[in-house]
Amino acid sequence: MATVFSDMLCRLRGEAGFPTAYRFYHDNGGQAVLKMSYRNYLLIEQGKSLPEASRLNKLTNALRLTPKSAAAAELAVAWLRTQTGEETFENIFKHALAAAKPQPVMSPMDKAANRAISDKKFFITPEHYKVIVASFENYLCFLAMSNDAGVWETGALAETLKLGKAVTAKALAALEKAGLMKKAGADRWRCPLATALVEAPPLNTLDESLKKIEAFNAQLLKAGSTIWHRGGIIRINEGDLRNLTPLMANNISASKLYSTTNRTEDSALFFIEGKILKLCKF
Repeated sequence: MATVFSDMLCRLRGEAGFPTAYRFYHDNGGQAVLKMSYRNYLLIEQGKSLPEASRLNKLTNALRLTPKSAAAAELAVAWLRTQTGEETFENIFKHALAAAKPQPVMSPMDKAANRAISDKKFFITPEHYKVIVASFENYLCFLAMSNDAGVWETGALAETLKLGKAVTAKALAALEKAGLMKKAGADRWRCPLATALVEAPPLNTLDESLKKIEAFNAQLLKAGSTIWHRGGIIRINEGDLRNLTPLMANNISASKLYSTTNRTEDSALFFIEGKILKLCKF
């Protein structure tokens, strides 16, 4: 029997781009990340079990919700309503929480764009990332091939990326073994993710992989050039800022709508970033 919490969990899971409980569980790293078996997670979605409060943070991250945002608070309230029962919630907790309830900031247009983007998502797991960041060559080959719908010969890819042919072949073979690359003939390769919106796992699940990603990105950025930049310093309540981050994330993801999977004279790999830095308490 469904509960307020299970209904909301299923809705948020679908909105995040996970069409099934199975995909949500395994695309987020399964037992190693969620710290529960698939059967236990399935019971939660079916309303037959309620996770411990300490597990809510892991579910919030797996759903790609910004911590302390309106959506994360909504999920927490649904958990409290299910845990305490309707009568207790209505008589004790509802009015206490009402004054502090954050307001959603996504417009209908933003929600529609988010749904359109979600349909194209492919979720990279932490295990995938271990292979991707095993070497700089693995990382660069994955970045390039996951943005190209064509078929590449090893030597041509190595020349384009300014890598040695032997290390490029080794990188492509490792990515293929992880299911991130496919052979398209003798010494020819294609990436099945080229037309998908590749979604990384929550950063706190990547551990050592994140350090390698940052190092590899720094190496790529050092050799790159700034095409456009805009920034500013504003004073804002941190609670309001947390509700802004889903919109920023949506805009970064939406940049994929402008991408091309075909090589042209004007095409290149671009690094698009959204960042908020807290400077000082004031």
